[in-house]
Amino acid sequence: MGRFLLLGFGFMGLVFAQIRPEFLEAAKERNVLIVGHPWRQPGIFSRELFRKGQEMRMSSGVILSGAYVLSAGHIVKGVRSLSVAGAPAILIKLDLAVDLALFSADVAPSKLPAAALGDAAWKDPVFVVANPLGLTGKVSYGVMLGTEPGSFFKKSIECDLALADTISLPGSSGGGYWSAVDGRLVGIVAGLQGMNATSVLVPAAQIKKFLADTPLAGLFK
Repeated sequence: MGRFLLLGFGFMGLVFAQIRPEFLEAAKERNVLIVGHPWRQPGIFSRELFRKGQEMRMSSGVILSGAYVLSAGHIVKGVRSLSVAGAPAILIKLDLAVDLALFSADVAPSKLPAAALGDAAWKDPVFVVANPLGLTGKVSYGVMLGTEPGSFFKKSIECDLALADTISLPGSSGGGYWSAVDGRLVGIVAGLQGMNATSVLVPAAQIKKFLADTPLAGLFK
């Protein structure tokens, strides 16, 4: 099939992106829901924890290859366990300095080939597939805005982070950023910035470095 036109809304205005249907479907197939279970177990009538929404913490992840899932590192804070697509998750590597975490989940390995990593320059069209507010597989479109030192957003981040004007909400952390041009994974949602919820992401270059000493090193050089 040929390309088709998708119209999305970013905070910089209307965004027109030529996206192949297979790019969008592959990104959605790689998206998984991650659920964190806090250390403190709320009672049935625990109003405080119910009000703070601490019974479960929803976030997102990307299937890189087989049963390996990449997500944001900060989602592990304050939880006793995590599940990926309903299955227990094993933490393979965590680096809070770059806000990345790699998990292995006891789920049927994806039949998709290993995800391809790529780069996106300023004003390149991108789209994110994530699980905002626990709603799975939601898509937002926008453009890349540039990079900033990670310490500008979080004191614990030691690498440069990229910005995009796509809409991200709580639960989007760990979701995949994809190029609308070639369908490659260009980043992982690290969080939000400012009142307009501008997305902050860990770029693919940092992802490659993070994976260098993991079982996936040979696939992502």
